[in-house]
Amino acid sequence: MDPGALFAWLAILAGLLVGAWFGYYKRQRRRNELRLLARQLGLGYSVWDVFGLMTEPFDLFFRGDGRRFENVLYGTWQGVEIKEFDYSYYEKTESSNGGSRKTWHHFSCVLLETDLSCPHLTVVPESFWTRLADSVGLRDIELELEEFNRAFTVRSDDRRFAVAVMDARMMRWMLEAGPGWSFELLGRRILCFSKRRKPFELIPLLGTAKRFHESIPRVVRELYGWTSAG
Repeated sequence: MDPGALFAWLAILAGLLVGAWFGYYKRQRRRNELRLLARQLGLGYSVWDVFGLMTEPFDLFFRGDGRRFENVLYGTWQGVEIKEFDYSYYEKTESSNGGSRKTWHHFSCVLLETDLSCPHLTVVPESFWTRLADSVGLRDIELELEEFNRAFTVRSDDRRFAVAVMDARMMRWMLEAGPGWSFELLGRRILCFSKRRKPFELIPLLGTAKRFHESIPRVVRELYGWTSAG
């Protein structure tokens, strides 16, 4: 083999090895930091999904062509049963030369156990994709606060439920919290998620999920059969 070609191949191999090592190092560092955070918060920690999170029927978990759940913190935090975890999905695209490429999307998620029983509701920041969905007929629910309608997309098969949950106080709180948070409600669970966060940034995620739960109006308990007051 030509010395120049050999050098080029060795350089490529070295780059691949360095990239693989760096990826492994980042994953291990994140796991160690999350394990430490779990101890500080009095929570359990599992590298892998041992709770069957992939079976939860939230819209987020059906995106893409493949998905991964890992780094699960679980237990009771400030009186609320939670599971916090890393979630990723990829979209696979085919190239003109017959190969394929995976584009990954990474999230930090919190799943709250509640005493409610409710229809499916999603509240996500307004984006190009939500506007595109509107253009093809997947209309979101317009609420009374126009500022909120411009910032978030709300969808549910039960409009009355969506309006009951997203009252003026809830909408004002979400505007103050900022556009980085998304929520899904389904049955007895609330899912709060954002783009992947560093371990030391996860406490605000937990707090936001808990605050959303606490901000659901009292009337929802009467209309949708909550079993206890909160």
